[in-house]
Amino acid sequence: MDQTEGLPVSQLRDFHHPFQPYNIQLEFMNGLYECIEHKQVGIFESPTGTGKSLSLICGALTWLRDQEVKAINDSVATENAEDEPQWILEHARVEKRDALFRKKRELERRLEKIRAKERRQKQRYESGEPRSKRAKFSASDSRGLALDKEDDFLLQDYESDEDPNKDKPAGPSGLEPGLSGASLDLAVK
Repeated sequence: MDQTEGLPVSQLRDFHHPFQPYNIQLEFMNGLYECIEHKQVGIFESPTGTGKSLSLICGALTWLRDQEVKAINDSVATENAEDEPQWILEHARVEKRDALFRKKRELERRLEKIRAKERRQKQRYESGEPRSKRAKFSASDSRGLALDKEDDFLLQDYESDEDPNKDKPAGPSGLEPGLSGASLDLAVK
């Protein structure tokens, strides 16, 4: 039995379903299409295993595809000027349509280049090749600023203005005050 029997002609759309869809899938896709077309909110349910996800994708993409075709047709439609001959209007429509298709082909070409680059990156990643080579910097960073050795990162001696021992003279031989006499004697020897 043909699964399209009994369906109105308006619902006989090509949803580009990868398989022959079941009636429940056709109903789902048509309902979704009509819901989107009329800008309505829809709640769809179907038993487990009936292909809801695929039907949702196919129905929505078919609507998007149809809208793109409609937009192209609307954009190439010219105003019917009564003073212009039909062949001029037809030529203008053809020129607009061709320009749109050239633009679309250019976009597809650019997208294909991006996809090819992503495939190459994926292959390099899967083969274990490093994602990108790291640049080696000399004594300057990427902005050309000189990078010094560790000395630039060492902390300077801290001198507090509030240090109570600041004005006290150093112990024997210039050693710090606060050391015990035995430690000072030992340090002097």
